[in-house]
Amino acid sequence: MELRGRSTTHALVDMLHIWHKALDQSQLARVMFVDFSKAFDRIDHTVVINNLTDISIPGLVVKWFASFLTGRQQRVKIASHLSPWIVLKGGIPQGSWLGPLTFIIIIDKLKLSCTTHKYIDDTTLRGVLFPGQSSQMEGYINELHQWSLANNMQINKRKTKEMIVTTSRIAFVPLSPNIERVETFKLLGIVVSNKHNCVLSNAGLSNAPTKTGFAPL
Repeated sequence: MELRGRSTTHALVDMLHIWHKALDQSQLARVMFVDFSKAFDRIDHTVVINNLTDISIPGLVVKWFASFLTGRQQRVKIASHLSPWIVLKGGIPQGSWLGPLTFIIIIDKLKLSCTTHKYIDDTTLRGVLFPGQSSQMEGYINELHQWSLANNMQINKRKTKEMIVTTSRIAFVPLSPNIERVETFKLLGIVVSNKHNCVLSNAGLSNAPTKTGFAPL
């Protein structure tokens, strides 16, 4: 879980390099952009503490982290009416530096049979195959579903998208009637495309958006 010196640019270059390499080798990339519903609000405190213990974080630090997460209360006010206080068993305070780190502690445990790019709460699954070869993406999604259940996370099928990066017309059975297949997708601040150049705009990387973004690798 190395974070120092890493940025969205590193993640994007790595993903685009893999897609271009597949195209150069007459392969295609089947990609799924995963969206977790209310990802930061659904963080399970028990899962976080267990994960910290599993990676041998010193007990004193684990206790400090637990004191930061647990025992928080909230209530709702409508006009002059107040609901009773309830103790939160999940979620993290918004705007804190520990917020993204806490989610990373959970998502770091996501290990699937396919290549998975994870940048905070942006998760991308990728399978590379030759035209005519059977896709294993359905199996990868089942693994993701089982991990989500075990970690009290929920996949937002409405915002989760699939994209086929290829230079030819390839027909695949849709992954789910609730998962839309798209030709472009905004990923980590840029718009990626299923065409050969793979990038339509790099507005997130510079002040002057361009048509190609990255030169073919």
